[in-house]
Amino acid sequence: IATTFFISGALAGAAGFFIGLRFGKIDPFIGLSFGLKGLAIMIIGGLGNVYGSMVLGVLVGFVEVMMVAYFSDAYTPVAVWGLLIIILIFAPNGLFGSQIKAEKV
Repeated sequence: IATTFFISGALAGAAGFFIGLRFGKIDPFIGLSFGLKGLAIMIIGGLGNVYGSMVLGVLVGFVEVMMVAYFSDAYTPVAVWGLLIIILIFAPNGLFGSQIKAEKV
């Protein structure tokens, strides 16, 4: 467990370093938009469903690129959050369903 935490911390540090190089500044809130987008992808794919999150991560990336290509960069958050709202209305468990089982008492 300690090795896993060490590796995840090292990867998070490397990701923060490269994001700082990409954007040219270091800010405590620089990863907030990435984290919220990841949360939305996790909910859309289905809680606890790793395959759903992987598929939706690629799909959301594709939709964002198409939004930038055909509209403006300012509309990319609309694609992610609009997709989240639509999926929660029609499929509350996510597209691939939830893997979390509730325990009956």
